[in-house]
Amino acid sequence: MIEDVLIDSVSWTRMRSVMGSSEFVPEAIKALLNAATEEQAESAYWRLDNRVVVQGQLFESAQWVIAPLLLGLVSNRPGFVRQNVANLLVEIAVGEPDETELSVGNELLGAQCRAELKGGLWVIYALLDDPLPMVRLGALDLLDVVEDNRTRLAFAVSHLRSDQNRSVAKRASELIRT
Repeated sequence: MIEDVLIDSVSWTRMRSVMGSSEFVPEAIKALLNAATEEQAESAYWRLDNRVVVQGQLFESAQWVIAPLLLGLVSNRPGFVRQNVANLLVEIAVGEPDETELSVGNELLGAQCRAELKGGLWVIYALLDDPLPMVRLGALDLLDVVEDNRTRLAFAVSHLRSDQNRSVAKRASELIRT
């Protein structure tokens, strides 16, 4: 699969995470995308969250997990995988560089992550039709952060104002008002 090619193209041992090296990242991404159970997906999620992004603080490797995760959403994945991927992407999207990244001059890391996400904008838009409310909610949060065209966003999410899930309907209404 092409996401494996993207994962394998990165020199993860040279990328920073809260753990120091990011050598654990390729296995964690693959485990998340290929999880057969909800428990496996959640376990893989936590091997990435709190390591490449920690409570809103981004580390260098966060930027490089975005493309394979977005690409993984294009394939037919179980709902629990899509939900965990969407959650992780939201964490990255709203993050800012950790002080260790700032200390090495990586002050643009947050903007670079959002630019990488913007490159997958149409994948994110497609998630608005996901059968799982939490995935739709994640898509709304991602679009709020990375979509510059607020008119297009308002039109695209207008049908979600009447979503059966109250959280999705409320979030869509909030985006239309902004």
